Amino acid sequence: MANQQTATTQVSRSGWTLENKSDLLLKLYQKAMLCMDDALDLIERGEMVEKGKRLIQAQEIVMQLSDALDYQGEGYEVAANLNRLYIYVYRLLIRGNTRLDCEAIGEARVLMARLLTAWEQVAQGPEPALPSSRARF
Repeated sequence: MANQQTATTQVSRSGWTLENKSDLLLKLYQKAMLCMDDALDLIERGEMVEKGKRLIQAQEIVMQLSDALDYQGEGYEVAANLNRLYIYVYRLLIRGNTRLDCEAIGEARVLMARLLTAWEQVAQGPEPALPSSRARF
């Protein structure tokens, strides 16, 4: 309960609502994935300069996500694990860019899609519990 109050206080001080931050986070994931999709298409078409631009944009988004992690309090372990994932995705994108490794880009995209799904569930909030009268087995 105290952590929820602290989080609410921090959000309200920044002038952002929790919904706005969630929306921004989801949009960053979506944009990074779109950049990866574009890069894969551009590789197929032989447009290497544009491919590089898209992958660099995806890399920058991944680093922004990493930089935004909050290591305070109980969230330290989650933030550290997410940071490791972001670094791995970043390295996959570099490999994809420098070696034209479509599999590396694809793996990075799959990981980002899984994280996006998880964050979408977090943004929706907890599912309502069934009333006890309906929870009979």
